[in-house]
Formats: sequence, C-alpha cells, structure tokens
Amino acid sequence: MVIYYDFSYLYHRPNNHTGIQRVIRCLYSALKEVSAAHEIDAIVPFALVGDRFMAVSDDSIVPKSALSRQVEPIRGTKAFVDVHRRDSSDPKALAKRLLNRARSLNVPPLVQRSARYAINCVGAVGQTLSRSDSELIPINPMPGDWLLTGDTAWDRSEQFWGIVDEWRGKGVKALTIFYDALPYFEPSFFLSRNVDLWRSYFLRAISSTDLWAAISETARQDLLRMIAIEAPRTKPFAIPFPMGVSRESLGFDPAWPIEAPADLDPLILCVGSLDARKGHAILLDALEKSSKARVLVFGRDTGAGAQAMATRILRHPLYGSRLFWIRDGSDRELAYWYQQCCAIVCPSRAEGFGLPLIEAACYGKQVIANRIPIFEEVASAYELAVCFYATDCCESLAALLDRFALGAELQADLKAGVGGTIHIPDWTVSARQLLKTLSLA
Repeated sequence: MVIYYDFSYLYHRPNNHTGIQRVIRCLYSALKEVSAAHEIDAIVPFALVGDRFMAVSDDSIVPKSALSRQVEPIRGTKAFVDVHRRDSSDPKALAKRLLNRARSLNVPPLVQRSARYAINCVGAVGQTLSRSDSELIPINPMPGDWLLTGDTAWDRSEQFWGIVDEWRGKGVKALTIFYDALPYFEPSFFLSRNVDLWRSYFLRAISSTDLWAAISETARQDLLRMIAIEAPRTKPFAIPFPMGVSRESLGFDPAWPIEAPADLDPLILCVGSLDARKGHAILLDALEKSSKARVLVFGRDTGAGAQAMATRILRHPLYGSRLFWIRDGSDRELAYWYQQCCAIVCPSRAEGFGLPLIEAACYGKQVIANRIPIFEEVASAYELAVCFYATDCCESLAALLDRFALGAELQADLKAGVGGTIHIPDWTVSARQLLKTLSLA
C-alpha cells in the first residue's frame, strides 16, 4: 500500500509558516519514519500541477530561507524586525530587507502588504521557472492505496476533488484532515473570500472523502454538525487523532546564530496570525492595563482585521519597549523564541486546537490562555498546567500578565504538565494512530 500525501499548496509556496503547514510537514516526516513497521510501501508527496497530480521531491516542500536569518533590534527606531544576511546576488532577499526596513520606519501596513504581494509573486514565478520537469513524476495509483490531504489548496477545489474522484474510481481511498469548522459556523472571524474558498473545498470534500481525521474532538463534532446540515444522508467515518510536538519537529538548533536584546527578559510570547479570532485586541487592551508585562507577538498580518491590528501594533506607545512584533518568522525562529520566553499567552477567541499550548508545554513554559472550550479540552486531554483567565476579559488577563511579570507563582487549573509529567505525544504517535485507523477503514 502506498500513501500519497498532498502538498498542493506548499509545493507552490514552500516558505509558508502557518500552523497548518507545521502540522502537515511534521506529520509527513513522522509517517515516513513509522511506515515500514505498518507495512506501508511508500509515503509519496504530490501536488496538483496543471491538471494532474504529480509526485514531487522532499526538497520542493522545505522552506528555502529558514537558515539564513537572525533577529536583532534596529537602533533608533521602535521596531523589532527580521534581518537577512547580506546576499547581493539574491534580489528577492534584498527586496525583503528593504521591506523589513520599511516596517521599522512605520510605513503603513497596506503599502507593506502590497509590496509583499509583489515580492511573493516574483518569487513564485522565479521558483517555478527554476524547477525542471524532471522534478515532477506522473503518478499511477493502485487499488488499496490511500490519498491523504491536509494542505490548503482551497482555490482549486473543484479540479482537486475531481481528480480525487477519478482515483477513487480506481480503488483508491481518500483521507481528509479536518482542522475546524470555524469558517462555517463563525464566518465573521474571516475574510469573506477565504470563507468562500473554505466552503468550496470542504463542502465538495464531503462526497469525495472516505475517512475524516479531525485534530480535536471539538473539531470532529463540528464536522459532524456541518455534514448533518449540508448532506444529511451522508454517514461520515470521522475520528479524532492526537496532535504531536517535539523540539526536533520545530527545528531548533542550539548552535543557530541568533542574538536577542538582553533587556527582553522576562518576555511573554503570543503565537498566531493577526486575524480577528486570535484575540490580539484583547491582549493589547490587557497590556495597556498592565504595568510590567512585555509581550512579543509572533505571527503574520493575514486574515480579517489583520491590517488594522498591524497598524495598532506599530503605532502603539509601548511598541519597542514592552510590545514587539515578528511578522514573517520561520519555524526555527519560532523554536528559538519558545526557548527564550518565560511564558506563552493564548488569547484566541476560537480555535480548532491550539498548537501553541502543547508546543509551550514541550518547552516547559507556563501557559496563560483564554477560557474557551477547545483550550479546556486540550488542557484536559494533554494534562497541561494552564492558567485560564475569564473569557475574553482584558482585566482578568492583565492581572495574570502583571502577576507573572512580577515573578508571582501562578495557580494553574490543572496540576500535571509544566513542572510535572507532560503527556504530549510526538508526531510518530499521531502517525501511528492514523495508520491504525486506515487499516480499519
């Protein structure tokens, strides 16, 4: 049996660093590691290229710039930016350096966003032209093989699922990883275009998926609710499977050359894009009520309300002293800041899982989180020590931030976890769970 693993989005955008991309990269590596013990002949990465699924190389889905950056403050400005090593032979790297410099000088985010879009388009075209046809290999699946999709090729859903249906007609089964149904049940949190793309992809997937693997029980229940509304006669086979985490999966290298300002300690880290559901507005409100806390926001300005939030951060009176922002950091940079920070704050108002909770626990860091059902589920399932604040309450969050910044011992809602036994599987556990389920489907 062969498992064909979808990288249709990442193949065309290998430098993407969202949580979804972290999941699919780590799960892919883990599946390759454990496949032999489960009588899997091969794990084959593929992408939708033109009008066909084509096998691609591992190198084509790995970030190209993750090893070439360090983070340092820019003197004389209220900024915290990425600085690339000087390489005059790389015009895209030069353009990014200029863009980062522009951000340090508070150029309006809309202008920055337009510039980033142009840079990414040029980079994508150059990357496509630099690839040879020899990197792409036609695929001929056999009955009994599986197709696993967890990437985000939502803009080509009809074409994608049309090919999946052709494969299923040949005896191949399809597994779809499901992250959350928030665009369906909470569309106000997202850009309308992204909601439309999400719906076109996942509603089309209902008729083309043999097995659903949800990243949490909450996500599984929401999936079943959605299918009951959209396709009431469908009886889906849906399972939850555990998320994994490890220092190795985050790519941290103790020898990696990076320097941080000495006066950033203690620093509280917030991981997540600046869209509306991530709760950055409440975090900034709480920071303004706090007298000591220092916060580093690590996430891209994408999604609903992101540009307004980016503007608020850049113009904030505490920016550069107690508030910092890294927009486009790599997985390796994220691993560095997980190690350097003293705590993680998770102010999200809605999630499908909440990967930073278990990533923080893996690094032995205290977790401060909004009291929402999915965070309570994750904390309970993984036995994490989490300090919850009152739901969406900036005053409650400010009190926790200040107590922590002053070095007070915080009372966690659960006793296990940080400082105790951390029940967090690595990605091989997730992979084995998926493979065990495939044998039952």
